[in-house]
Amino acid sequence: MDLAEPPVLRSTEEEQDWIGRAIQAGLERPRLALVHYDRCAVIYGRSTVPAADVRDRAREAGCTVLQRRSGGGAVLAGPWMLGAALLVPPAAPLGRLGIAAAFRAFGGAWRHALGALGAACHEPDADRIARHNRMVAELGVNWVCFSGLSHGELVDAQDCKVLGLAQWRGNWGVLLSAGILLQPVPWQLLGRVHLGMGQWEPGHAVTAGVGLDGGALGQELLHVLRGVAIA
Repeated sequence: MDLAEPPVLRSTEEEQDWIGRAIQAGLERPRLALVHYDRCAVIYGRSTVPAADVRDRAREAGCTVLQRRSGGGAVLAGPWMLGAALLVPPAAPLGRLGIAAAFRAFGGAWRHALGALGAACHEPDADRIARHNRMVAELGVNWVCFSGLSHGELVDAQDCKVLGLAQWRGNWGVLLSAGILLQPVPWQLLGRVHLGMGQWEPGHAVTAGVGLDGGALGQELLHVLRGVAIA
């Protein structure tokens, strides 16, 4: 993949602005941005409009609230997570893949990058995904991105989700968004903002993160993506 050195962004607002400007300028080749979130933010998928009370609670908690262009559940971003946005022109091989295949290709790049740094992660099979998603639906937490599992997403050695993926498509090409959990997540903060609950946990086993430096992982991901022939 023909990728330039990616910009390092510091917030969800910078990320969404970068995506918008890149699409408006036109995609002549794939573009990647890495996001090192320097403050907490609750990020909703494009189909979820945050209510006024959610925004009020986020402000009280010192968080920002934002809707991303791609779909999926709510994400609690912060210094514990590394984000990435990959934009691909429609004529590129990766841009011509179907939704599930594109997810698996992007997830595979993350898996190789993590493995190169000593973090063994894997994509669960279809039966495991189905069982897990039934469980989180019964728990009522399928609105949380890192509760559900989908194509290309990765789990750690304890079978807990560490990589979340989202996708958005248009005539301009494909956006593949990712978030990888580096450290434990303060889940109670998401419950406080979204539900108004002081003490809240997802109710199922959650990851402690992959324990890697975000800068090193971002550079390894770039190295892997540059060697991907499908883009």
